[in-house]
Amino acid sequence: MLLCGNLFGLYGFAGPGSFFQLADGQYRRFASKTGLGPIRLAFFGGRRYRSPRETVSFGTSASRNVELTTQIRCRRALSLCLAAVAAAGISGCGMATQGLNTEGVRLHQQGDYQAAGQRFMKAITNDPANADGYYNLAATYHRVARQTGSENDYAQAENFYNQCLDRDMNHVDCYRGLAVLLSETQRPDASQRLLEGWVSRSPQLADAKIELARLKQELGDRYQAEQYLLSALTQEPDNPRALTALASLREASGDHAQALANYQRSLGLNRFQPEVASRIASLRSAVRSAPLSASQSDTRFAAQPTNWSRY
Repeated sequence: MLLCGNLFGLYGFAGPGSFFQLADGQYRRFASKTGLGPIRLAFFGGRRYRSPRETVSFGTSASRNVELTTQIRCRRALSLCLAAVAAAGISGCGMATQGLNTEGVRLHQQGDYQAAGQRFMKAITNDPANADGYYNLAATYHRVARQTGSENDYAQAENFYNQCLDRDMNHVDCYRGLAVLLSETQRPDASQRLLEGWVSRSPQLADAKIELARLKQELGDRYQAEQYLLSALTQEPDNPRALTALASLREASGDHAQALANYQRSLGLNRFQPEVASRIASLRSAVRSAPLSASQSDTRFAAQPTNWSRY
């Protein structure tokens, strides 16, 4: 993964059980051009980020240097699932959904997006309240849309991302994927509204501020990006993603000593970050030949309230 100028650079490491992370901590990318097929679902009813008269244009948006690293996930919530089954007097439904999601992830890893999409569709049919199933389906459509440039696939991905957020208003991976999709379809303002609204509605979540900081940096607003990251670290001082993001900003500003310290702390908290290890090795030589700079300001930035509309 790359660092500067990439909306998904060092910020977006896949977590345990995610689609891209392998057992040894490396990350897998795909080059298959297989289409997903004619999977359909009714479009979502509400708008969360679109302003009046806003138009939508579709395309690969390669010039925007936005890289999709959304994660196909399959959460392990077996105990909650079994409790729900017992309460409802139904056996096996949740476990079947878990199995379908797991099988869909395997097929997606193999590049068989059509079969993966079918499994995810069955998963949400079995359990319409399962947000992860909608996210998995959205990420699959998004992957195919980026390969084909299909307007329909982009629309379907957006549809399922929104349905995921209807069921889990703080689904981190879903916010990340939808923000990237909005940028790819020439709607950066909508992407900002989406993430600013999330921060406003869930100010207690460090993840929301990290995602907004990442977008702010991509848009060139490093000051606000840093303030959101400092606020996130006030809430979660040991958050490796926030530390890595802050290190990225400080490296870009020339504060190599502080960047090195942030990278080292992040790697100590999560050793499965080969890109961070690489940055540490590169910065060590730079720090040896330069005096230490003063640490960055601890000024906090409070996000302005936004309308309820998601974007």
